[in-house]
Amino acid sequence: MQSYKIDSPSTSIRSGTYQKMYSDKNMLDAFGTLTPTRSERTTYFFDLWMEWRSTRALIDKRKETAVQRLLLDIGLKEFWEFQVRAGEVRFATEEDKGFALVSGLREYTQDYSGVKNV
Repeated sequence: MQSYKIDSPSTSIRSGTYQKMYSDKNMLDAFGTLTPTRSERTTYFFDLWMEWRSTRALIDKRKETAVQRLLLDIGLKEFWEFQVRAGEVRFATEEDKGFALVSGLREYTQDYSGVKNV
């Protein structure tokens, strides 16, 4: 059984936005604490980004905000189920990618030669 560090009330005051992005369950499962350091979070999510290379889709860099909004609107969790940066979106699973594609992502994607998918 995994043990967790339960933070004192003074260190676990987190904004609603922070709590929405980083739920207690996800934070405890990933870090064992509700308040990992910025460096710990950065390393963890960068490692996920690298692991998810096989589930990437190329997108128009100018459309990153629209893609992020679409993925949030269909219920995917940013950082935990998808990440958008540098003209790419990467997914935790092939299922998440497929769901996103049939939910409207396809109109923002292009193949790896730079040709827009139809």
